[in-house]
Amino acid sequence: MNLLDKRDRNLSATIKLGRENPGNLLQVFLLVTALLFFGSCSSNRATIYIPAEQEFVLGADENQNFRVDLKNTSGLPVAVSAVDKNTETQTQGFRLEAQGSARVFIGRKEKVVLKNSHSEEIRIKARLNKGVAGMSYRPLDQDGQ
Repeated sequence: MNLLDKRDRNLSATIKLGRENPGNLLQVFLLVTALLFFGSCSSNRATIYIPAEQEFVLGADENQNFRVDLKNTSGLPVAVSAVDKNTETQTQGFRLEAQGSARVFIGRKEKVVLKNSHSEEIRIKARLNKGVAGMSYRPLDQDGQ
């Protein structure tokens, strides 16, 4: 038996396997396609509960740009700001009204700070375009800053 005969026999066995159960090949193809599709379209979603007179910091340990979509599901506004990680100065900011939505783009040298200066808890739904490192709560300063 020469090498060509052996190759033909292996090819024949492969073709026969596909003919005997073509559903398996289709199932494997569909599974791989679905995993690739859903894996590339994933995003991280969370509901952030910010206690009264506290702030939530997001992205303090992140070293890449990220995007966050915010939806204030509370009846009270919340202050949203991007802060330079090194100088602690605000680089951008706005007031997210009750039931309001916003999309914020954060640079690799920034972090997001959500401030709740009210006497009751606030809920914010957040959708991030990727996993973001460095989240924490901290009390507001005495002057609400």
